[in-house]
Amino acid sequence: MAEEENAMTIPAAADDRSPVKKKLQKATKGRQKIPIRKIEDKSQLQVTFSKRRKGLFKKASELGLLYGAHVAVIAFSPGGKVFPCGYPDADSVLRRYGGGGGRGTFWWEEEKVEEMGLEELEEFVGAVEKVRENVMNRITRLHV
Repeated sequence: MAEEENAMTIPAAADDRSPVKKKLQKATKGRQKIPIRKIEDKSQLQVTFSKRRKGLFKKASELGLLYGAHVAVIAFSPGGKVFPCGYPDADSVLRRYGGGGGRGTFWWEEEKVEEMGLEELEEFVGAVEKVRENVMNRITRLHV
């Protein structure tokens, strides 16, 4: 019976909130907002670049894998190295959208319109109309 009384006098929840326990715990800063500014220390710059690059490439790959998007990311390190990443691969994405297809085709000829949903078709039509408008403006400027 005496053991039960001792156990009841100090409840676990009250013990966690005691001021003595709070003082003994290590004070951490937690997750804080980091100011965006240029990193001057070269070694810290390289470390931060490596960590951020991995995270960026992971997100780009997830975007392609989960949603079927064609994604290309090219990062240049502070030392000048090139780090390409893409889904399905950076070269095919760059050839497709960069006009370097080599077959003399335009990007809109390679689109699989039959596989598009309504929202994708509306975006596609908007993009084609924008291209048409740009071409007409260019023709007008050349004739003047």
